[in-house]
Order: sequence, then structure tokens, then C-alpha cells
Amino acid sequence: MKRLISVTCFVFFLLVCAAPAFSAEGERIRIGVMGFESKADGVSQRQAEIITDILTRQLASSRSIAVHERQQIALIGEEIRMGMSGLVDINTAVEVGRIAGVRYMLMGSVTELSQRASGAVIPLLCSLGIGTGSQEARATIDIRVVDTATSEITLALSETGLSSRSATAVSFYGVTFAETEFGGLEARAIEDATNRIAHQIRVVLGGETSHVISISPGGVIIDIGSSMGAQEGSLYLVYEDGRSILGMDGQIIDREKIPLAVIKITEVSGSTSTATVAPPSEIGMIRRGDKIEPITSAKARTTKFATSRAPASSRTFEELFGDGAGSESGAGSPAPAAGAPAQAGERREIPGFDPDTSTDATVIGTYNIDASTRNMLTIRHRGAANAFSNQKYDEAYALFSEMANEISGHYLAAYWAGVAAQRLGNLDESLEWMEKALAMNPNYQPAKDFKENTLNK
Repeated sequence: MKRLISVTCFVFFLLVCAAPAFSAEGERIRIGVMGFESKADGVSQRQAEIITDILTRQLASSRSIAVHERQQIALIGEEIRMGMSGLVDINTAVEVGRIAGVRYMLMGSVTELSQRASGAVIPLLCSLGIGTGSQEARATIDIRVVDTATSEITLALSETGLSSRSATAVSFYGVTFAETEFGGLEARAIEDATNRIAHQIRVVLGGETSHVISISPGGVIIDIGSSMGAQEGSLYLVYEDGRSILGMDGQIIDREKIPLAVIKITEVSGSTSTATVAPPSEIGMIRRGDKIEPITSAKARTTKFATSRAPASSRTFEELFGDGAGSESGAGSPAPAAGAPAQAGERREIPGFDPDTSTDATVIGTYNIDASTRNMLTIRHRGAANAFSNQKYDEAYALFSEMANEISGHYLAAYWAGVAAQRLGNLDESLEWMEKALAMNPNYQPAKDFKENTLNK
């Protein structure tokens, strides 16, 4: 009985103290990370936990994601009599996440960690030879990210990291004296895999993007440093956004990526890195503001790159991001009727959540639309919210108003378009957006409060 009371009090304390999962005003998304499982021969549970810490460290550098203290997650697991090494069930992960007050729970496993060596000895004299060899390490990591509000898997990734090193040694009477040690290859492969996983999590959940920030004849500087997993020798794809990809209902579900070049990091600092372009002749394809993402050498070899790009001033906003009405030029997809509800019929219920009083992305989870559209809206909302929190109000206004015009009944986007317009000093437009939000959802209290307390003063 005392044990039950203790657990109940502990859970109540965490629920009272837990912060909201996300607010577009600048509060970061809260995510909990559970200890990875080992599903690879020769990898101990302790080693799997070290890999968990590597990924956690890379996520902790995010501008939009706050990683919940893993020791507290483990403590909750102990309080509900579940060892963290056994928490692989989604329902249990959701329970732990809700108690901890986080929006997402990350579960992972190590499915491969191996090394392979190759080489031979070239004889020179009867007892002397030159040995050549190489060694490669591979690490494969699988992760799933579960939304604690809906119990749905938001993201599932599997990445294989590679690390290799060649060495030349001298062999004398069968004894090899290595000039270069092979140690640390596994750690490098792990870092390679977790770096790409962390990048995708920051993009999908946080709406973050990384960019080229400077270009010179000697190379480029990017806004990714050691704090975000950059290492000397790492490869990154430089690309620009192309045309929108539309679903069958005419809504934007993704963007084309136009590969421009591959860069290789040569020098790393805390928040930036310097890189060379491979080949150097492709540096003319790169501009300040181009996006970047980690890429494997195998993927780089098979990628087809653009041979030219339009002048910076010749591509319109509509060509890059759609016409603002849910269709591309010539696509023939009409915009939804203004004011029609985004959800067909009753909205989806999220236990303990009231969409009429919230201003965060959880509201999108209550729209009764298909899961892929909800996920894409959430990703786009994160990007707009990130711009807002960085005081880029003009960018945030463009993104929120675009979504509100594309998706009929998307009152959350209309509300934030109004807030961004007010920050830009456009009070008449702000009032119009609040009226639109209330036309879509007459019970939406944040729009009522904003009109009364901010616009009608």
C-alpha cells in the first residue's frame, strides 16, 4: 500500500511540474529518450546506452528540441516497475512520456556493429615485405519516435554509419609493426549514423534547416559545428528546394530537392564548419542560404546533380513554394472553400487536450484528415514557429498565411498569421486573420483573447 501511495505521489508531482510540449512563442519541443536496446552480436547493453548518450548529445544542440533528462525517464520507468532496457513496447513508452510531460518518446536499438579487415603482404626479400591493408567499421541504428498525445509513430529511421582507414605496415619474420592504429573506427561509424538520425529528427520534429552561410574560392562555411555532430571528413549534400509535391487531394505533401554539390568538412568549430567542394568546379553552383544535409559517400556517388540553376532573382515565391492555394501553376487543383472545416465530421480527440484553448502544433493532431497530411502540416508548422521564435516575423507570416490559405479550416495557422502580422505592425491584417480563425472555429479562445486584449485596446 505504501508503495502504491509513493508511486501515485511521484506521478502526480511530475504531472504538475511538467511543462507544455511546445509553443510557437519559442518554447522547444520536449522529447524523452529511452535507453537503446542491443540487438547486435557482441554489443553489450552498456555499449548500447553509450550510443544512446551520443545521440542524446547531438539532439541537445537543437534550437527547437529540448531533450528530457534521461535519468528522470529511467526513474519513471523504475517507479512503474519497468527496467529501461526492457521498455520497447510503444504503449509503455507513451505512458512514461505522458508522466514525464514530453511530447515525443524516442526508442532505439543497435542492430549492427562490426569490423572487416582486408590486406596482403607484398614480399620484397626473403624475410621482409610491405603489408597493405584496410579496415572498415559499420554501425546500424534503428529508431522510432512516438507521439505521446496520439500514440502514433511519427518517425521511423534506420541509418548505417561507415568508417574506414587504410594503413601501411612493415612485416618482418611474420611480425607486423603498424604505422597507424585502427582503434576508434566503431566510434566513428556510430557518430556517422547518429549524426544523420539527429539531423532528420531536427528537421521533421523541429522544422530546423541548416545552410551555407559563406562562400569563397577556398570553400564554404556552414552553420553546423561540432555541437551538432560535424566532424572532419563528413560529407554534406548542398541542395535547393524545388517545386512542391502534391498529394491526390491537391495539398502540398513534400518539396523536391535539387542536388547542387557535395561538400567535405575540413575544419570544425563549435557552431560552424569549413568545407571544400567536390569537385571544386561545382562551387559556382552554391549560394549563401542553400540548404545542407548529411549524406553518405555511397549516396553521393549515385546522386544526379543539377548542371545549372536559375538566377537568384528569376524564380518566384510561387515557383518555389506553390501558389499559396494548394496547387502548382498548371496543376489545376482548386483551393478549398474558405471557412470550410479542415476536418470532415467530428474532430479527432486527444485525451486531456483541448484544441479550443491551445496555440501549439498539437491542434493539428485533432484535424480529422489523413495521417500523412497531418504530419506534413505539423512539420511545416514547426518551421514557421521556428522562424517566429527567432523573430523572423516576415518569414513566419508568409509561412503561416500560406498554410491557412491552402488548408481550409486550418484555424491554428490563421491565428499565428494574425500574431505575426501584429508583430510586423500590420494591425488591420492581424484583425482579418483573427476573424478568419474565428470563422473557422467560433470557439477558438486564443483568437478571441488576442482580439480583445491586443488588437482592440
